Amino acid sequence: MRVSTELREPFLDHRLFELALRQPADRKIRGQTRKWLLRQVTGRLLPSGVVEAPKRPVQTPQREWLRGPLRGWAGDCIQSALDRWGGTWLAAPAVRRAWQAYQDGSSNNSFYVWQWISLGLAAQSSGSLCASATPIA
Repeated sequence: MRVSTELREPFLDHRLFELALRQPADRKIRGQTRKWLLRQVTGRLLPSGVVEAPKRPVQTPQREWLRGPLRGWAGDCIQSALDRWGGTWLAAPAVRRAWQAYQDGSSNNSFYVWQWISLGLAAQSSGSLCASATPIA
């Protein structure tokens, strides 16, 4: 969980986490086998295909959301960021071009979009989640 995307954190009980941290290293990793103790315990309860299954990437719908129902909100946040930091941290014309390319589907990388949204949220002093900003034209 330390180095990967996990969607289970809300279900993780602090006592279980503390127990896992207290385990000696040889119960966690043996040879090339990681999560050794967990595999030993679950091996008695689950089919081997489940216990030894490789990690699979999780696709989140953020691209669809940012191009669909969150488009206006994201645009408002980005505009707030440009209003506050355009010309200092952000080159407004480049941000607008990249945002438009993202909306058009010619770019699928939402990492930088989330950075702009975060800046827009930080720029808001009223806590209105960017609702008062002027949309990007």
